[in-house]
Amino acid sequence: MSLFTRERRDLNSASVWGDDYVAPLGVGGVTRLAPVYGAVSLISDLFSMVPAHTLVELSNGETEPIRNPPIVRDPNPDLSRSAWRTQYVLSMLLRGNAYGLTDPGRRYVWWMHPDWVSIDETNPLQPRYFVNGTEMQTVRRGGNLIHVRGFVHPETVKGVSPIQHFADTFERANLASAYGRKWFKNAAVPPAILSTTDKRLGADKLREARDDFIAATAEGKPVALPGEWTWSKISIAPQEAQFLETIEATATEIATIFRVAPEDIGGKAGNSRTYSNREQDAELLNIRTLMPVGNRLSEAYEDVLPSGHSVQFDYDVLAQPGQLESARADSEELRNGTLRLEEARRRRGRKPLTEQEIADWQQWYQTNKSESESIAESVSESITKEA
Repeated sequence: MSLFTRERRDLNSASVWGDDYVAPLGVGGVTRLAPVYGAVSLISDLFSMVPAHTLVELSNGETEPIRNPPIVRDPNPDLSRSAWRTQYVLSMLLRGNAYGLTDPGRRYVWWMHPDWVSIDETNPLQPRYFVNGTEMQTVRRGGNLIHVRGFVHPETVKGVSPIQHFADTFERANLASAYGRKWFKNAAVPPAILSTTDKRLGADKLREARDDFIAATAEGKPVALPGEWTWSKISIAPQEAQFLETIEATATEIATIFRVAPEDIGGKAGNSRTYSNREQDAELLNIRTLMPVGNRLSEAYEDVLPSGHSVQFDYDVLAQPGQLESARADSEELRNGTLRLEEARRRRGRKPLTEQEIADWQQWYQTNKSESESIAESVSESITKEA
């Protein structure tokens, strides 16, 4: 090798620290853990499907829906609404803070990497925000910076980062996962041992005996081997397989952190699970997980929308009833006047009926209604007259 050239080699962590080295997760790599990815992707995917409705406050204090403004309908020129919401959810769930920049016309919002933003809280009554070193004002103070935070201590304006707050839990999950990979990759444990007391047998005879034993057991036949042979099954020592229980236990802890059902991300659910429990889980997911995420985004929208405007998310779409239950709900709303016929049809993706179509349907119904419906109408009329 020349004195004026330098040999170059590609080094990795194993080359420097050895094969047992486990790289730390870091804040950005925590989604490499399957339970974390499962939890945050589940929440972000579900929240991305929730419709948003813009409401305006009337002079009498009531609210009515209006057409969503562009910042709600299409908040980013480069991303779909679902991708934009995913960025927001991941920033909130992993870092406890979501920082966004809006244009002066309040048309778009760009979510930024939390590491780009620093906060000087020397004066707790006047925190100063810096984006890549440039000081910026929040929307509430007349600027263009949006700050949405999660769990906040009284002495700060910055939300707690779950990844940093529960670093031990995530690192333990990472170590257990790394140990499992090495165990399955390097372990050479046979399922059983076939041994003999005859020391005179050569390697060929031993292989022949092994193959005969495997062939007989594969066909479900009794095994007959000459001489004195012993067969013993090998089981994994509990301490060697403990990483499987550790992975399951940490997945359950991660489910608690992100407020999802443990079995959805590889954890262990409680006993006595029934169908009703699973229905309750779906309802609780909306209440304890998705609603707080959406409520914080709604509050952020109030800072950029005109006064009196607010955004509301409809979580009921994630818990749609069956077709029969849905039809019964529509019928009840039509009876008590909270739903009009054209609204009910639009809800089903159908055009409103014309007056002639309504008349034709009423005639058809009076002609073809069942006997049970006729009896029910007669009883209802009798009760009304008596009252």
